[in-house]
Amino acid sequence: MFFKIITISILVDKGFITAFKAIGAGCATISISGSAIGIGVIFGSLVMAYAKNPAEQNQLFNYAIIGFALTEAIALFGLMIVSIINFIYLMFFKIITISILVDKGFITAFKAIGAGCATISISGSAIGIGVIFGSLVMAYAKNPAEQNQLFNYAIIGFALTEAIALFGLMIVLLILFG
Repeated sequence: MFFKIITISILVDKGFITAFKAIGAGCATISISGSAIGIGVIFGSLVMAYAKNPAEQNQLFNYAIIGFALTEAIALFGLMIVSIINFIYLMFFKIITISILVDKGFITAFKAIGAGCATISISGSAIGIGVIFGSLVMAYAKNPAEQNQLFNYAIIGFALTEAIALFGLMIVLLILFG
């Protein structure tokens, strides 16, 4: 027989649950990367659209800001899930009072896994920033007379996309030192 069914009742201490909470929070943070990519696409498109039609500057920028606000809201969902994981953890620990001896190294390992998962969200910002500045290069090639405005839009897009990476970094720090 290849498999043996083992029934084990273990008591899990607070540190063990905290370790799994860190993994869950880190994985939930991965969702933030989609918002970063989306913001990069929005502002990259703004740069390209402005290069094609500078007369529509105000309307183009308004659409970009609306798109940014809606995309940023999705990133906040990822942060909300992290908070829910923390809340469920508190409820779970009050209901179940089980304990096993787990050393500090084991918990640190799980925290490292959670923090590693959370850093994946930062990759979305890198992609978004790449899209923005790639679009800036293309837009400048099409319409070099609008260099200053194109660069301003790219910098705004960069700053807003970079903010998403800071959300991911915040979760990493909370997992490691919280």
